[in-house]
Amino acid sequence: MAYEILKGPVSDIEKGSMTEGRLQRGGGTIDTSETVAFRIGKTAVSLKLGRAFKNRQVSLKDNDHVTLVGKMTDGGFLARAMRNDETSVIYAPAPSYYWGAFAAMFLLGLVLTLVVVGLGIILGSFILVPMALNAQKIGKMLREA
Repeated sequence: MAYEILKGPVSDIEKGSMTEGRLQRGGGTIDTSETVAFRIGKTAVSLKLGRAFKNRQVSLKDNDHVTLVGKMTDGGFLARAMRNDETSVIYAPAPSYYWGAFAAMFLLGLVLTLVVVGLGIILGSFILVPMALNAQKIGKMLREA
């Protein structure tokens, strides 16, 4: 995944929220994430602040200069992280979120290795390693931009 950096003043800011949930036996989970859409020049930008973000509420005004890390898509620029250069606030996924989830799944898998299910959990935990490394890469790109 090659990430790009996009910089410039923002305009046409629209904020919203996305609510997702999962129903499980005996309960479930609900998570609400803030979404922000805006323009930098003629480029449409979207940013979703998911569970892994430390700062989950964006403070952004028209003409604030921002630095973004993300990918260009058919619909515009899909931002994975943002730094508001006016306030120096960084909105990026925390690698510790993914490393913590990896460690928890791995340890649970070790505990359950006596039952065959544990091996599947251990293997499944390794899916989080590239996500954690990706979050570290995004943070580094934003700091160096």
